[in-house]
Amino acid sequence: MEEDGAFTSLLGDSGEAPSSDSARLATQLLAGVTVWRRRLDSLIGALYDGGCGKLEPTVHNVLRVALYELLLLDTPPHAAVNEAVAAVRALRRPRAAALVNAVLRSAVRCREAGTLPEPPLPDQGAPLEACVSALGVALSMPDWIVLRWVQRYGREEALALLAASNRAQPAHGLRPCDPATSLEQLAGACVADGVQAAPSALLPAHLLRVEGTLAPLRAHLRAGRLALQDEAAALVVQLLEPRPGMSLADVCAAPGGKALFAASRGASVTALDAHPGRMRMLVAAAAAQGLSGRLSCSVGDVREWCAAPGRAASFSAVLVDAPCTGLGVLAKRADLRWRRVEPDVARAAELQLSLLSAAASLAQPGGLLVYSTCSTEPEENSGVVKAFLDSQLGRAEWQLERADAVEGIPREALSPDGRFLAPMPHRTHTDGAFGARLRRRAPVAASRTKQFE
Repeated sequence: MEEDGAFTSLLGDSGEAPSSDSARLATQLLAGVTVWRRRLDSLIGALYDGGCGKLEPTVHNVLRVALYELLLLDTPPHAAVNEAVAAVRALRRPRAAALVNAVLRSAVRCREAGTLPEPPLPDQGAPLEACVSALGVALSMPDWIVLRWVQRYGREEALALLAASNRAQPAHGLRPCDPATSLEQLAGACVADGVQAAPSALLPAHLLRVEGTLAPLRAHLRAGRLALQDEAAALVVQLLEPRPGMSLADVCAAPGGKALFAASRGASVTALDAHPGRMRMLVAAAAAQGLSGRLSCSVGDVREWCAAPGRAASFSAVLVDAPCTGLGVLAKRADLRWRRVEPDVARAAELQLSLLSAAASLAQPGGLLVYSTCSTEPEENSGVVKAFLDSQLGRAEWQLERADAVEGIPREALSPDGRFLAPMPHRTHTDGAFGARLRRRAPVAASRTKQFE
């Protein structure tokens, strides 16, 4: 958004700390207006002859917020209109107050008459270009993302994926931090605090799924009695099959959900990340969850870190959760759809391949290498795996193991051919993610010797 002055006025500028309710409303408004920006701008353009391009940024944002409240939050019309007009006046834009009042009252009249100029979804026979544009406006997504998804999945499934990427309240995964606490006990504690929780449909032995707010559980989260554990991220850890005795290098670890989940299941984890601030957060989370003894943290770039003497072939498993475009987490990261451009996909794939190739040296012969992203795009996922396996290193030392052979991963979280982990927002009601499991071949001579021992 162009500037946040409109939000400052609408949410209060008394200098006092906001209440939990007002903080939740602020978060809801900011995320919601960010997600639905394109659709809101289309509506503003239809209601205001001058179009969005002629609006002052502050006034533009006030209209976005008010229309979001009117149309998507069902705020009473008089409240949304009056607050918006008051906000513009408070921001010393008195001449714009009449414009804001007129546009919003026109929106109210149109909605009541059933004539609100909203973009229709495209007909099945519509040309691809018209389909992409219509879906992009209706679902508030950049055309380049819509085009990719329509071409890959077809219009019906692309529409489902777009809608799932806009869900307002993504589900949350929870796990107990105390091994003595069962999921049944944790579910009971959640219910006692007014939060409905049920075993995760994807990992029922390890996680609970909570729909809606986690606000009543904040004290438990801060105290380390329970931990947030994203279900898609947990499925990536399931590919590793963590257990006591496993030495695991998580080389792009922060913010640390996967490293902590692996450690909670007994693995000894060496966590590496290039961002010091995020690693400090991981260290604090490990301490809160009682996992410091199973987790050692370092700051650095894996391409340099793994070259240090003694690090080659020193881990039984390696996780490369690579930086990516994040197109699988658009429901949680409202800003990403507007920050990413299509060339980012190829740039991310190039970086990902370099990280995967470097980290492979850390795995012992016979060891495991898991590559993962939170992207939906094949260039960043199966394309990177193929490029790695087609390289000289990959052909010589590595082979792909099928994800559908790993116990505990449900069919709906797999790619259609079963080779990869591939939960998708519209299929599993989680973030979108990808995971591939690779095994380092043991040297031929060592294998022959072992047969005669």
